[in-house]
Amino acid sequence: MIKGKDFIGVGVGAVILNEKKEVLMLHRKREPNFDHWHLPGGTVELFEMIEDCVIREVKEEVGLTVSINRILAAVNSFYNDSHWISLVYLVDVFDGIAKNMELNKHDDIKWFNIEDIPTNTVFLTKDELQNIIRNALEIK
Repeated sequence: MIKGKDFIGVGVGAVILNEKKEVLMLHRKREPNFDHWHLPGGTVELFEMIEDCVIREVKEEVGLTVSINRILAAVNSFYNDSHWISLVYLVDVFDGIAKNMELNKHDDIKWFNIEDIPTNTVFLTKDELQNIIRNALEIK
């Protein structure tokens, strides 16, 4: 059984904003999603709490210790004959400096101004991601 193909996959993404209100994103250097940017995040494991998954994935991918601020969006994604539901959270950083912790998966990590988010994004379109971040900034 394959997540996203034989049953709906569940993923998470973390919106991490710096003091300049830029969002942290990673660039994939291999499949799946080669040459696309994405928020830190990943797949929810069986019996894992969604919020715990967000915290775990951020630590694994970018080395930051975070806490959940709030949920921002639930997004349906359909690509490569798969179906995923991704929950996007705003997180607060309380320890660490962002760095690429998974060199086998990512070849770049970068802070983007909301107006400069790349068009080649995963799960969310550039416009969707910009709207989610704008809403987070209004409430924060």
